[in-house]
Amino acid sequence: MAKVNSAAIAALKALFETGDTLLQSSFEEIMDAIAEAAQDHTHDASGGSGSGTGDASSVVIHKTLVFCIPGTLEVGSAKAPSIIADAAMTIDKVYVYVRTAPTGAALIFDIDKNGTTIFTDQGKRPEIAIDGYTDESDTPDVTALAKNDRVDINVDQIGSSVAGADCSVFVRCTQINV
Repeated sequence: MAKVNSAAIAALKALFETGDTLLQSSFEEIMDAIAEAAQDHTHDASGGSGSGTGDASSVVIHKTLVFCIPGTLEVGSAKAPSIIADAAMTIDKVYVYVRTAPTGAALIFDIDKNGTTIFTDQGKRPEIAIDGYTDESDTPDVTALAKNDRVDINVDQIGSSVAGADCSVFVRCTQINV
């Protein structure tokens, strides 16, 4: 069988660029070469634990759950449509942004998992200061999300003069696929 090499790749690329017809015998030869290359190619899992060689048994996926609350903010629970976790994940941090800054008082947000706060220490919640536009939370007290857990955003406090408006909330998560 032929080997896939730079000359074979260049020849195949030239066929597609010029619009020439690929002969069946050439196509079969290319497919055989690709199949042979796939059989010769292996991934060896070793290391992990900081060795820098990787660990083929798990992959870390970063996901962000995004909530949008358009218009002037009001205090209340579930202020945007719920998001259902599509896999087991770990919540890392929560970021908030508003287009219209609050005045008179800070904006305070909370995140609920299945109706219960993830910030049992309320001081860790994201809080946008007076005349501010962004904030990020400390690491939540409850970080584990199971598949099908419901996540909601609550507005616990708004500005007393200008409430604040047009909010985006980002719940940053990691997922380990094994």
